[in-house]
Amino acid sequence: FLSKSCTPLDGTADQDEDVVESQDMLRDMRGLETIMEIEQLLLGPLFATVAPHQIRTAAPHVHAVAKALYGVVRKACASNPANQAILREYIPQMTSHLPCDVGAFDANVQVYSSSRQLLEALDNDVFRIQVEAMRTARRAGSVALVIETCSCHAVPVSINQDRWVRYLLADNQVTEDLILDTEVKGTSIFLCSRKHGQHSRRIDIGALMRRGEAKLQQELSEGEWNTGIASDVELLYYHVEMLRLFENLVLGGNVKARAVLLRNAERFGVSFQQLLAITKADVPMAMHAQCVRLLSALYIDVETTNQRSYAVPNTTRVWSTSRTRVFQDSPDSGVITSEADSHS
Repeated sequence: FLSKSCTPLDGTADQDEDVVESQDMLRDMRGLETIMEIEQLLLGPLFATVAPHQIRTAAPHVHAVAKALYGVVRKACASNPANQAILREYIPQMTSHLPCDVGAFDANVQVYSSSRQLLEALDNDVFRIQVEAMRTARRAGSVALVIETCSCHAVPVSINQDRWVRYLLADNQVTEDLILDTEVKGTSIFLCSRKHGQHSRRIDIGALMRRGEAKLQQELSEGEWNTGIASDVELLYYHVEMLRLFENLVLGGNVKARAVLLRNAERFGVSFQQLLAITKADVPMAMHAQCVRLLSALYIDVETTNQRSYAVPNTTRVWSTSRTRVFQDSPDSGVITSEADSHS
């Protein structure tokens, strides 16, 4: 109930009066402090007997409750500076909970998100621990939170961009776990997950699309609280968020991030040929749009000195390629004079 009361009814990030009132009421009743005290009572005693990263499996009920409470903290702090100020006192506690994967990183990001100074002041351990958590549970939501640390009010935070490059992209063992391989076979696109250097799963995006994009979105929504192995649909949208992260790492012309991405373009699935092929294939709209933006960020909207020229991709999604008869007024009899491709 607390979490829903702090969430806009339309699901957007925009705050309405009811949401703000619920957030403020939680603060006035000292609800945030109470939640953080409960978090410590739940997780603190377990640290003596269970490694933090094993709490999910050793104490699943405790893990579920702790994650739900951190969800309330995250939503209560969204666009609410007064609540963010209260939670800053609990940063050390939230940092100690990062390895448990109970949503402490989510809360950290919300507390810091409105302040560039605070985002730049995030401890390196926050980045390192979050990467380790992502290696055990690959979820689109985790990547979305990483993206929020890369900029503040649409202005790049270059120090954080560089830290994500260091912890996420520069370590081959990490990238092997976190970044899916992209295979292009004619008009078919496959995502491949690696384990111990070998492909362990192969996801046929075309096969998923045959279920219907609305169905995929429904499955993704239903799996929001899934703590087990990610489904094919979840991995697909996780990959889309990784592509969005790549775009945000080069935001503002970050030379270091762009150099790493281009050096590993084929492996990361961001070579010009791979991205262009995806824009022409049957993939979710979110993936199509993200690949177009990444093409622009990596290959088109860059300094032209010593850069290779690339053709600008067509950003229009073709829904139908059937030929439609076009009637035109003829000087003679008004008969059909031409045919044209119809794109709708």
